Amino acid sequence: RHHLDHHGYDDVEIDVREGEPAWWTPPSHPVVQLAARVSEDVVGLPASIGVSMPGTVPMHQVCAQHRVPATLLGSGRADCRAHAPDENIRIADLAVAAKMMGRFVEAFARLPEVPKVP
Repeated sequence: RHHLDHHGYDDVEIDVREGEPAWWTPPSHPVVQLAARVSEDVVGLPASIGVSMPGTVPMHQVCAQHRVPATLLGSGRADCRAHAPDENIRIADLAVAAKMMGRFVEAFARLPEVPKVP
């Protein structure tokens, strides 16, 4: 509301129907860093760590109570059209994603502990 009012759109009515608190894990968290290392090992390129919009459903419901970290392994492409009716993934990227996931699970299992999200 403040943003709209600040930009002169005080005539816009907002009807909030549903919403969830945000949940995301800081890029410096050990689980995010582990995902980056796995990605680099599998792909052979430096990982790119980006902070996306905070995750909501089901991240908050699943992770917030116990402060569980969440991350992605990043096998998609900018043109994947995530959440669109024509969302897609290339077969080669799917194979890379499977390798990343397998290696991530192995490395995750070797962690002495999983720090909670602050």
